[in-house]
Amino acid sequence: RREISCESPSGRQVRLFFERFVSLDNLHLGTLRASVQPVNFSGKIRIRSGINGQVTNSGVQHFREGHLRLLPGGILASITRTQESDVVICVAAAHRYLLDEVPLEVSEKVETGRRRIDIESEVDLGEGQTLTIVKYGVAYTDRDPDSDEVPEEGESALLERAEAGIGVATAAGYDRLFSAHRLQWE
Repeated sequence: RREISCESPSGRQVRLFFERFVSLDNLHLGTLRASVQPVNFSGKIRIRSGINGQVTNSGVQHFREGHLRLLPGGILASITRTQESDVVICVAAAHRYLLDEVPLEVSEKVETGRRRIDIESEVDLGEGQTLTIVKYGVAYTDRDPDSDEVPEEGESALLERAEAGIGVATAAGYDRLFSAHRLQWE
């Protein structure tokens, strides 16, 4: 767990908390929990998160143009292929929000760009309140050892697996997923 305290030039202080893991219990799953707490002010907090397929190494793109989708339940999805090895990959993500540890429904605006899909949302926070955002992400490929997909069904089958994987993760929640992950270390 990382904790950061920041102060703006106008004197507004905020505390940020970050936790994350890539699961040893489910090798397709990565989860991030971030919290923000205004210390000496009330105001609007803007959140932007998503899937970025514009990753490069020394300026070389890893992914081809693909398909971006918004699935039911606010699930973001990207289906693409790697440039060199032609591996089909489906990445999906969903976000859940808590205000002082109580689930919070938040309106999300979806934006797409070249090889990226994002959500943006805003939440009004009072001094001392804590907004927590949990991001659940999964990745599946047509070469996963636990996959028995027929190649011509690859993309749609991967999308179904990703949607189901996000559903299982969001239903379980961060703490249960982290506990299952930790058990694999023992």
